[in-house]
Amino acid sequence: MTSYIVRIRAENVPADLAGAPVAVEVFSEAGKAERAALRLSGRPTDVMVTGPGSYLVRTALPSGRIISITVATPETADPGGLAIGEAVLDMKESDAIADFWREAESLMKIATAIQAGRKPGESMPSWVVERGRELANRAMENLAELAGNAISRFLARFRAPVDDIGVSSADPASPGVTKSDHHVQEESQTGHPIELTYRWGTFLEWTAGRTNSALVLKKRGDGRVSLNGEIPISSEMPPNSCYYIEIAEPSRRNAALVIWLPGSTGGAVKLGISSELSGYRSGSILSAFPSSPDDAVATTLFEYVRQGAIESARLSLDDLIDRLQNSQETPSANTSILAAYVLYKLRHPYADELISRLCETNSDLPDAHVLQCAQWIATGRQDSVPDQLIEAIRCGIPIYTEGVRLLRDSSNLCRDLFPDDKRFGSQVRKAHSAASAANFESMLTCLRLGADVVAEFV
Repeated sequence: MTSYIVRIRAENVPADLAGAPVAVEVFSEAGKAERAALRLSGRPTDVMVTGPGSYLVRTALPSGRIISITVATPETADPGGLAIGEAVLDMKESDAIADFWREAESLMKIATAIQAGRKPGESMPSWVVERGRELANRAMENLAELAGNAISRFLARFRAPVDDIGVSSADPASPGVTKSDHHVQEESQTGHPIELTYRWGTFLEWTAGRTNSALVLKKRGDGRVSLNGEIPISSEMPPNSCYYIEIAEPSRRNAALVIWLPGSTGGAVKLGISSELSGYRSGSILSAFPSSPDDAVATTLFEYVRQGAIESARLSLDDLIDRLQNSQETPSANTSILAAYVLYKLRHPYADELISRLCETNSDLPDAHVLQCAQWIATGRQDSVPDQLIEAIRCGIPIYTEGVRLLRDSSNLCRDLFPDDKRFGSQVRKAHSAASAANFESMLTCLRLGADVVAEFV
C-alpha cells in the first residue's frame, strides 16, 4: 500500500528563528487542509496526504510574512512504498513584493492543476476562489507599499553609499512591528543621517499627575544608537535586571522610552519605526524587540498568540511545556514570562503554577504580577487582585507590550469591582497613561514620551 507524503523543510532560516516551531498548512486540490508544526532546526516534517497530485504548502511566520510553494506528490512509490513530494520553504528575508508574487505564483500553479482536471461546466473549488480574493485584498491594501518598495529599490541604485542606512523593522521573530522597511536613522536636510542618542537607567518610582504620569529613573549611562538601529548591552547592565532606555533625536519631538530585560543571550535591543503612527498624539512611532531572543520556541509562540494566531500556537504548545518542566537548566526570566503569556492566553492549566512561581522568583518584574492579576481574573478569583495590581504598578512598567494591555484591563476591572477602594483612582490613571503612550505593534514596551508619560532621570 502506497503512502503519500508531503515532506516539508525550510532553508535560509534567520538566526532568530532557528529551532522555533512554525505552523504549516497543506492544501489539496479539493481544498482539504492538513496542519502541522515545522521545527526550523533542519529536520523535515512529513504530512500524510490523500493521494498523488498538487498541493499548496503555506506558512505564516510570526511576523505575519506568508511563504508558500506548490509541490506535487508522484503516482509511483519508491521501493519502500512511499510517494514523497519535497516542499522547500525559502525563508530568506526579502521584501513584500517578492513574498507577494511568490505566493501568487504558488496559488496559480495549483489552480492550473485543478483547471486541467476539471470536467466541463465544473466550477473551481471555493477555497481557491477564497484564497484568490484574499490575495487580491492584500494587493489592494498594500498597493502603495508594494509600489513604494519597488520605487525605493529602483532609486537605491543612484544613492550614495552614505545614504544606505536603513534597517528593516519587520523582524521575523517579532510580527506586527511594521509592514515595510523604514529608516530608524532618518536623513536631515543636509543629507546626513540624524543621530539617535539614548540614556538608560533603572526604575525608582511611578507617580500620577492630572494630565500624565511620571517615571522617576536612576540614570546609569548613555550612548548612541547604531546605524542599524541597535542598542548593545552595556557591561554595566546586569542581564537579569530591567532597564528603561530613553531614545531621542535632536528635536526630541519623538522621544520614546523602551523597557528591556537583556536576558541570558547578551544580545542587543533593536529598534524599528512604525511611521503610520507619526500623526497621532499618543503611541510611540518607535518599536523595539530583542535581536537575540532567549528562547526561540517561547518567543515564536508568544508572537503567534500576540497576533491572534491561536491555533498556530497550540500546535507546539506541548513542546513548550515539556521544555519548561523537563529542561535541565532553569528557564530564563524572559523565557518564563513569554511562556506565561502564552499559557495564560491559551487558558492552559499549567499557567497557574508557572505564574505563581514567577511572582516568587522574579518579584521585582511587573509582568509577573500583571500576569497574576489577569490569571486570577480569568479563573474567578477577583478578590485577590487589588493588592497584586498595586504591587505590579509599584514595580514599574511591564517589559512586554502585552503586559501594558493587561495592566490597563485589570485596572479598569478593579475600579469597577471595588469602587470604594480609594487606591484605584491614581492606579487607573497610571495604567491608562502607559496604554495611551504605548505602541501596541511593538514586542517590547515602547512609550512615546510627552503627552501621557514623562521620564525624569535623577
